[in-house]
Amino acid sequence: MLTAHTVLLSVAVALPAISPSPDQLEIKCVGLLATASIFALLFNFAALRMQYEAIGLRLHNHESGLTEEERQKDISTGLRRNRLIRVFEPSAAASLVVEACLLMWVLLR
Repeated sequence: MLTAHTVLLSVAVALPAISPSPDQLEIKCVGLLATASIFALLFNFAALRMQYEAIGLRLHNHESGLTEEERQKDISTGLRRNRLIRVFEPSAAASLVVEACLLMWVLLR
């Protein structure tokens, strides 16, 4: 997804050089969507990294054992991150699709 985003953003930046028109609403829309999707992608990377680090720490320190309170806290934190990832991932994918459609519309008109 990150590679697709980079390609789309590169084309969006190159479009004003190809077609310098006063009305560049489409280009601005692509830029806004690109910004939103990159933040969603970065959030997903960060959330997954934190989750794997937490799992790794628990596996590394398995001798110490977990209290029931720590276990419940870990479960609720993991579930909260999972819900956020399930929101941000489709929104990033949808914004990439919209970016691609806008770019194709600009290029083919």
